[in-house]
Amino acid sequence: ILKTYDRANSHRDSQSSMRITHRILTLILLFCTFSEAIGQWLAGYQYRKEITIDHDEWEGGPHANFPMLFQTITDADLVARAQSDGFDIVFTDTDGETLLNHEMVSYDGAGNYRSWVQVTLPDATLSTDKIIYMYYGRSSVITLDPSTTDTWDSGYQAVWHMEDNPNGDPVLGILDAT
Repeated sequence: ILKTYDRANSHRDSQSSMRITHRILTLILLFCTFSEAIGQWLAGYQYRKEITIDHDEWEGGPHANFPMLFQTITDADLVARAQSDGFDIVFTDTDGETLLNHEMVSYDGAGNYRSWVQVTLPDATLSTDKIIYMYYGRSSVITLDPSTTDTWDSGYQAVWHMEDNPNGDPVLGILDAT
């Protein structure tokens, strides 16, 4: 509400008006600053973590749709806020909204999480770190995100995760892939 005062109003009214205007402007500035600090947020998720991939950790580039191994060890936030099966954990690009393909390898409910996340990395000589986000804490997710099937594109002939049981399948007796 904008109020206009003429010169006939007392000094007290003028001071009161300035204080009210000052408070309104302060609230508007606080709201704008707060909104900018949060940035874009993936709808339906309660929590996120910023992940910085240091430009010194890769060579060459740019690398498009590169599967990167992401791992947490006893992450207390995931224990407290993610689903016990980890199916609510998703990743986004720098903008905070563009979903990244990922394949969850394992999550034990104790904060130990492993996933292959498909990222696009800039040329390492640009000295630019890559920021992505991990979102979690969405109770309505009951199955894995469909992006998990697209993590490995058709350029891969096969994908083997070597941490699989080295003793083979106890029922079928399979010890290797030959």
